[in-house]
Amino acid sequence: MSEYDISAYGMRALHHAWQQPRRAGAIPGGPALKPVQSGKKVLHKQRFGVLIPNCGLKKSVARPWSHFESTQTAERNMKKIVIVIFDHFTDLDLFLMWDILGRNKTDWQVKILGTQEEHQSANGLVIKTHGCISEANDADVVLFSSGKVGVKGAIANPDFMRAFSLNPNAQLIGSICAGSFILAKLGLLAMAPATTHPDAKEELQSLGIDVLDLPLVCKGNVATAGGCLSAVYLIGWVVETLFGREKRQETLRELIPAGQSAIYERLIDTSIRDAISPKVGVGAILENRLQAPSSSLPIEDDPV
Repeated sequence: MSEYDISAYGMRALHHAWQQPRRAGAIPGGPALKPVQSGKKVLHKQRFGVLIPNCGLKKSVARPWSHFESTQTAERNMKKIVIVIFDHFTDLDLFLMWDILGRNKTDWQVKILGTQEEHQSANGLVIKTHGCISEANDADVVLFSSGKVGVKGAIANPDFMRAFSLNPNAQLIGSICAGSFILAKLGLLAMAPATTHPDAKEELQSLGIDVLDLPLVCKGNVATAGGCLSAVYLIGWVVETLFGREKRQETLRELIPAGQSAIYERLIDTSIRDAISPKVGVGAILENRLQAPSSSLPIEDDPV
């Protein structure tokens, strides 16, 4: 029998207590009723029909209004993160970000937004959206997915571009791969370095953007990531910016291959540091090590 099972006696007592306000002419919000005698049990009735002991329950199931108010407050305090997609988005760019973020149910809420109720990926998967792209304007974090064909179609759609009124002073805004072209069109990459998928580097440079060979580049509250797997760094930057380094480590821990946690932690941590202050970058560091004499220490034993 569970802690909330009600005995036969308790059911009769509960029914008796529930009917008491009608007989007494009480109204919700009025003064509490006097205890009602029922054999050796004493029934108590609070406002709005919330029962407290003793009426045959194994444990009291009454919950004060403060419980519900605190729950609602917690939900309001959760950060709102949105991922923007469109037709022909790159599958992995969405799924990796969605999977990492979707595992946490207490610190943030994540939604997929689009211009339609569903969008088809570059590989043909149909994904239902949770809302319209205009909701991105009120989110704490806005992340744009990618897609070689999809991004061009989204940018060419005037309704898509006009829907956004983002504020980099109040929101974290990021993109993966060719999603950087959307940020550029929105004027979010003006006078700032960025990155994108290596195959799209020259095209982004043609827009006057300073494109760096880094997996992640951050300028203030705007970040661009290049290469599908760099979504790990992008999400790491978002979580660390909002909640700190320990929460970022906790969030990404389940993705790291067995036996390589130290290697990946150094790589992720250094990639985020380089993104915030891009100078040489971890990519150049690793490349220099690969070109170093064979007598040099292995990468995993070197401080990054």
